[in-house]
Amino acid sequence: MDEAVSFACKEWMVFRNTGGIPANIHLRDQVAFFAPGFVAKLARRFPALRNAPNELVLLLIAQGVEASGFLARRKIELSLGITLPPE
Repeated sequence: MDEAVSFACKEWMVFRNTGGIPANIHLRDQVAFFAPGFVAKLARRFPALRNAPNELVLLLIAQGVEASGFLARRKIELSLGITLPPE
């Protein structure tokens, strides 16, 4: 899973740097724009995650966002309505 989180982090940073998404859009909405392309890339990179439930994909994205340093852990949790696992 660490590799998948690292992959999510890298993809999130590319998305944020080239995605054309305004910074003032709520994280939840940014994730909605990011997720479809990420899911396709995730399935190619990690075939075992091809049929991963949406909750697992959201967790990977959230952990990737955290690893990117884009937002603090607590803000991610509040914005997405989830609790990230302990580090």
